[in-house]
Amino acid sequence: MKKLFSVKRTREFEQALLKNGETEVSLVERVGEKLFKRVIEKPFDKIIVFVGKGNNGADGLSLADKLLKNGRSVVVVKVFEPQTDASRYFYEKFVGDGGMIVGLDEAKADNSLVVDCIFGIGFKGEASGEALKAINIINESKKVGAYVLSVDIPSGLNGDSGMSVTAVQADETLAVGCLKTGHVLNTAKDHVGKLDLVDINFALDVSVAYLLEKTDISSVLPKRKHFSHKNDFGTVGVFGGSVYYGGAAKLANISACAISSGAGITRLITPKCISSLVAPYLLESTYFPCESNDKTVVFDRENIDLALDKLTALSFGMGLCATDETFKILEYILKNKSFKLCIDADGLNCLSENPSLLDERTTKSVILTPHVGEFCRLSGAKSEDVIFDPIGYAKAFAKEHSVVVLLKGTATVVTDGNDVFISDRGVAGMATAGSGDVLSGVIAGLLGYNELSAFTGACAAFIAGYAAEIASKNVCDISLTSSITAGQVGRAITELAEK
Repeated sequence: MKKLFSVKRTREFEQALLKNGETEVSLVERVGEKLFKRVIEKPFDKIIVFVGKGNNGADGLSLADKLLKNGRSVVVVKVFEPQTDASRYFYEKFVGDGGMIVGLDEAKADNSLVVDCIFGIGFKGEASGEALKAINIINESKKVGAYVLSVDIPSGLNGDSGMSVTAVQADETLAVGCLKTGHVLNTAKDHVGKLDLVDINFALDVSVAYLLEKTDISSVLPKRKHFSHKNDFGTVGVFGGSVYYGGAAKLANISACAISSGAGITRLITPKCISSLVAPYLLESTYFPCESNDKTVVFDRENIDLALDKLTALSFGMGLCATDETFKILEYILKNKSFKLCIDADGLNCLSENPSLLDERTTKSVILTPHVGEFCRLSGAKSEDVIFDPIGYAKAFAKEHSVVVLLKGTATVVTDGNDVFISDRGVAGMATAGSGDVLSGVIAGLLGYNELSAFTGACAAFIAGYAAEIASKNVCDISLTSSITAGQVGRAITELAEK
């Protein structure tokens, strides 16, 4: 796992260095040296460094000066006049050593290494004026062969939220000192490129969140003993579907996703009215048809008890439709059952009618899997606020209701109100119907033999995203469907279990 920090905490790290004898100039000097060692290895004859007015610009000027002294062809593009002590110092040093500084109108970045040092992690809002012009020049340069490297963070990207209107589209980002949440959240994946760390000896302590890596996932995928039985790995249920959303229940059987995720026995539970649609797709999973009308499920206590008998875990809500009957079933489960419960889709839509059900429940281990819209209906928050602070809002809701919240997005935030884990795995093609159903199946499978925790939920999100990455090697994002992703869950688990 990698630690992620806030902009505020990063500033505190910087101040701690300055109080211990470091100066802004000496700190930038060290950063420039670290950057130089990374850049000098890259096979480009020409290097163009775009610099802004602050210490991010100072980092770029320090780098440029070291490249110049090494005999490399380097040009600095001045976007703004330097305004900090460090940026003024290194500007004068670069000029004094014979460096070339040009304005934006003279910037030519074709077939070059372009280094972006316009804005650092303190940037907020929307780029405009000369900054916007510079960002557009950098992005256009990629079309004519330039390789773009951003120092600390792509200019125009918010260091906390990862949101942007217009930002540099880097091929590579070298984070200075520590990784920030803005490197992975929201639009970051469209801008950061390859992410790496430049270590400057920050005293890294408790982080805002942990970013999962491949090597973290094997702990929820333990090697099995030969002397074991299917019941050792849980009986999990996948409860969903209706006449309108039959695919939600049978998506590569959803239950097949759960089986691939390691459950011993998987039970697919759907309304009787779609039995003929579901039955032909069943192989490994067992099946229980619930009482229904001609469209979706209806609540019958005895029937529901049979459907849920002996379950270790249940994923509930995918495609059920948010009806009064679905609400009654969810309420009954929450107040009368004790298995591990994942609530998704129409389960969340029903729950949003009365979130206090979470506080009256018998089912202690609950994970909610909303996207931003569903989360806003649950919490009453505004979507623009949640997008700019997904960690804060997810933590607050999880803590208030003693649940795990898995807030889906380009990077998925998973928290129990204390610990926060983030998975940034996946591809753009996952923005399609059924991706959440695949995830719910994976969660059910893992909960068959793992405790319900924020970490387990994050591992499930990682597995689903990794499966989509494998699937995307054969089809493009436009053509990727959730059934193709579901078909790769087994391979994803096989690869991750070996890490």
